[in-house]
Amino acid sequence: MVAMSHDSPGVTREAKRSRRRSVLILIGAFWFFAFLMLSIRASFATPWSFDVVAPRRLLTAAFGTALCLAMAYILDGLRSLSFSRRVICGLVGALVMAVLIAMFSLTLNRVIAPLPDTSGISASESAQWIMAWFGYTLAWTGTHLALVYHWEAEDQLRRALVLQELAQKSKVAALQYQINPHFLFNTLNSISALVLERRNRQAEAMLLNLSTFIRAAAGR
Repeated sequence: MVAMSHDSPGVTREAKRSRRRSVLILIGAFWFFAFLMLSIRASFATPWSFDVVAPRRLLTAAFGTALCLAMAYILDGLRSLSFSRRVICGLVGALVMAVLIAMFSLTLNRVIAPLPDTSGISASESAQWIMAWFGYTLAWTGTHLALVYHWEAEDQLRRALVLQELAQKSKVAALQYQINPHFLFNTLNSISALVLERRNRQAEAMLLNLSTFIRAAAGR
């Protein structure tokens, strides 16, 4: 699942590893922040102690981490789509993730291991938690897509530089092909003959024409 490429052909192996690390660090930082915020909220808004809710938050964070990895893998597989379409897919994915995380957390805290003084799962509470988690998952998805967009812009710039370098090499090769020794020998021999005949203006004009030709062949 972690075999996410987030790159295009030609990206170095070190760059690929760096991008994978960045994805994992982003997911880890996001869920650490979510765990911290939810724990702080629970300490003020709920009667349960930290040692009661912390293991449940950790399970939810582990489940969410798996969802983020899956989402990153899916978005990487959609690289053939335009970026705007991937943004739409990301929005849908963020909503699906929010629903799954909310249902996982509610099922854990209401059905599997009910918290003290709690009842079953209600529709209003489910909707409230889905909206709350949607804010979190939307923030992660947006950050992830922004990171991917930055990498793709880097790749496009790199490809443009490579193409520019290839074009320059092609121009040099064409120049070397066109300006072969026989051509230069004949041209310089003609100029020398004009100088010997004291036809300096014609010799100067031929030199200028040769210079213009060489510059045009080099694309300058």
